Amino acid sequence: MPPDSPTEDATERAAAKTRRRWDAVWRWFVDNTFTPSFVPPWARKPFVGYLVAVLLQVAAIAVVVLLAEVLVGFAFPALLSILVVALIALTWGLGPALVAALMGVALLGGLLRSGVLHLNETGVGRAVALGLYLAVSGVLSALASQVVRARQDAQDRARRETEAAARLTATIDAMADGVLVYDRDEQVLRANAALRAFLALEASPDAGERLIRERSSLLSPRDEQGRAVPPEQGPIHRVLRGEVLTNGRTLDLRVRALDGTERYVSVSGAPVRDAAGDIIGGVLGVRDETERRRLEREVAAERERLREIFQNAPAGIALLTGPEHVFAFMNAAYARLSGRDPDALVGRPLRDAYPELVDQGFDALMDEVYRTGTPFVGTETLVRLNRDGNGVLDDVYFSFVYQPLRGVDGTVESVLSHAVDVTAQVRARQRVEELAEERDRVRAEFVATVSHDLRQPLTAIRAGIGLVEMSARDRLTLDERALLEAARDNGDRLRAQIDDLLAVNAIEAGTLRLERAPLDLRDVVTRALGVVQPLLRERGQTLEIDLPEPLPLSGDAWRLEQVVTNLLSNAHRHTPAGTRVTVSGRAGRDEIALDVRDSGPGIPTAALEAVFERFYRVNHGAGGSGLGLSIVRAIVELHGGHVWAESGEGAGAAFHVVLPRDAVAVEVERAE
Repeated sequence: MPPDSPTEDATERAAAKTRRRWDAVWRWFVDNTFTPSFVPPWARKPFVGYLVAVLLQVAAIAVVVLLAEVLVGFAFPALLSILVVALIALTWGLGPALVAALMGVALLGGLLRSGVLHLNETGVGRAVALGLYLAVSGVLSALASQVVRARQDAQDRARRETEAAARLTATIDAMADGVLVYDRDEQVLRANAALRAFLALEASPDAGERLIRERSSLLSPRDEQGRAVPPEQGPIHRVLRGEVLTNGRTLDLRVRALDGTERYVSVSGAPVRDAAGDIIGGVLGVRDETERRRLEREVAAERERLREIFQNAPAGIALLTGPEHVFAFMNAAYARLSGRDPDALVGRPLRDAYPELVDQGFDALMDEVYRTGTPFVGTETLVRLNRDGNGVLDDVYFSFVYQPLRGVDGTVESVLSHAVDVTAQVRARQRVEELAEERDRVRAEFVATVSHDLRQPLTAIRAGIGLVEMSARDRLTLDERALLEAARDNGDRLRAQIDDLLAVNAIEAGTLRLERAPLDLRDVVTRALGVVQPLLRERGQTLEIDLPEPLPLSGDAWRLEQVVTNLLSNAHRHTPAGTRVTVSGRAGRDEIALDVRDSGPGIPTAALEAVFERFYRVNHGAGGSGLGLSIVRAIVELHGGHVWAESGEGAGAAFHVVLPRDAVAVEVERAE
């Protein structure tokens, strides 16, 4: 037969229907089986009830047999079995009682047929007797089961109500706010721990009862203005009259706790009604607002102090709120800066209060600060303001800060504007700068004029010395020759100082120009040695040259000669007699390096950078103008290079010059 044939489907449906019926029977027996509370916990199982029902019926029939032997003609053999059925129904429920009744029918039927009872009953009589027994047992089982069910339902309801009351009590006691429950006679039914704590009700043994009866004398309730609240206007009476004190209708009161402390409380409440809708009591929620009120007073006082500080601050301060930047506060200094009436500006957006600032970008700047939360600092910013209200814009300089202020959620709520009028300082500085420029111009002209006037006679002196040496060399004595050489050397030194003055003047004016050409830095060093070497010989200073390879680059030969001359002169002046001065150089792939070292006392570490400043001298007794090294740095940097000093006290000094090579310099090197 195919597995999906109609006959097999009908069989499966019939089996499923049978299973459902047996499941329904099983559920009925489970639902109608109780476990009495007097039995031990291990025996509180449904099958125990059915076992007890069977055993009791067997015992009852055994007793009937004994009675029949003792009392011949015993006429009530089913009475004891019916009592067993009733007992089982009252203790274990309807299910075990029916099992007991069926067991009784089976046992009594066998007993009647056995003749043990000595009753002359026909088959019909026995059937009628057993039917009546089964009917009476069923009725007694049903009635007894209903009684037990009603009793257990009542016990379950009582237990649930007790548990619910316990949960409600625990919930009320766990609440941070005070809760007071009372009846229509104003008798306290419940006051939770929070209420007892902040009203110090434990200070009086009968405080809970007296709280209602003598509330006015105990707590002295007053309103926000300190006026006494009559009992009929208090929250207890109002709730009993049916008012609901929620959603903006709560009462803010000041009360005096039993320990004497004053408390601020917010009272809400609602009436309790029975099933018919009649008011049978009320519930009050009492929130202790004392700490919050204290904090509010402190915040208000601090706000007032800050407002007073801001109001009297010499700098302009304003608070602008919201995306439209509405003026919420403006101190007197801010009003003076802007030339406006503060009363006319507070409550107005920035664009309406200062329309002239829109085209200057200040409204967009404040939009950016409000949007990003990033403060902005403006220094000596030009602002054009219509201070007099006549439409004429005045040029005013402000240093200001736009500082975003965030709320508790972290978003920007307002912007604090802090402004200082620096117009006088800016114009004074501009005037000083103008005077400084004029001073530098006059000084440059003076230096150029003086230098030119000095170079002309110096040139004539040098020419005269040269002429004397050429024409009278053979007639001059050794002393005369030494005198002419000294004069010539002093003239060269004077010319170098004049050249330094002119170079400094050109550097400050920004007019120093380089005449670049391919060169070998060794030739530049050789020319510089011609100027400095006589000075080194005079002091017995040894000069060492370490230039083994060409040093090609593109640069201004005359200006680079000034660099080398000044470095060598610096070493000469700051090293004692008998010391050594070394000049070394090397050619790299992209740059040329030149080092000038001495074995003198060295330079303090703190002065290694300062020596390149104008007029700075480590040793004032060494002579010199203090311009040489500043000229060195300026010329080297104009060539695109850099120079620095290294030294330690007592370890000599080293000056390092690095100059870039370019394509022209590389071609010179290749040609050689």
